[in-house]
Amino acid sequence: MSSPVADTTTSVDAPADLTVLMAGDQAEPTREREGRRTWTSREPVARDVRVAVGASTDAESDVDGVRGTTACWPVPAGTRRGWPRVTAAAIEALTVRSGPFPRATRTALWLPHLDGGIEHPSSVLLAGADEQALVHEVAPVWFPGMVGDDQFRDPWLDESSAGCAESVTRSPPAAQVARARTVDGSMAGFPDDRAHVETAHVETAHGEGAAMLLTARERVGAASDAVLRCHVDAAARTIASPADVAAAPADLPAALAVLQASGAPDAEELPG
Repeated sequence: MSSPVADTTTSVDAPADLTVLMAGDQAEPTREREGRRTWTSREPVARDVRVAVGASTDAESDVDGVRGTTACWPVPAGTRRGWPRVTAAAIEALTVRSGPFPRATRTALWLPHLDGGIEHPSSVLLAGADEQALVHEVAPVWFPGMVGDDQFRDPWLDESSAGCAESVTRSPPAAQVARARTVDGSMAGFPDDRAHVETAHVETAHGEGAAMLLTARERVGAASDAVLRCHVDAAARTIASPADVAAAPADLPAALAVLQASGAPDAEELPG
């Protein structure tokens, strides 16, 4: 389950010749003392925190008042200038759909020679140089960073939103939009071994869940953005359920029918 939000302050003591990159509003480090410095950061609405320590090249940017830091360890030749631009573009596109960026700061750390990514409140760790993956990892600042969920009971809730969010910068395949299939069920029904759990999670939460939301979005058009923003406002700083998601498009039967056909939510969770 997503943890409750809390006002969190994190301090890290590290060698002075390294860089510390943390989620939240990060202050300037203390003066060097015996080869070390202390970095401190505050995040007023954190569900968790992230700290990265290493040798990096950083770039600063501002997107509608959101102060951003983008770093890369190590620095691949020829890509340095593009990081802040891509991150800013992702934030700008997603705020149109989901509402104002719910943080005062955001950080993005690139590890270009690996693969995948993981999100934290106001912070993204991106392994690889896939711009679409960056969009996928920025989206969770809303879900589950702001609107939490039970990630074991309802694994589709936040990952489906992230998968659907990728469409802000790239049109999804037509086959995916028309493919809404079942996404219900908890992780208790996933296979026992880790490799197959990860495969099931990707196929169900990332793939089928995103297809469901994309299909619903295609059925109702621009109205889906207003519904999503209202859902964020109503469920912010809570642990949302499939019933909360079903309540949001209650006046859009075409969208609600897609969710119902996919089993998310269950029939008893549908609005009266």
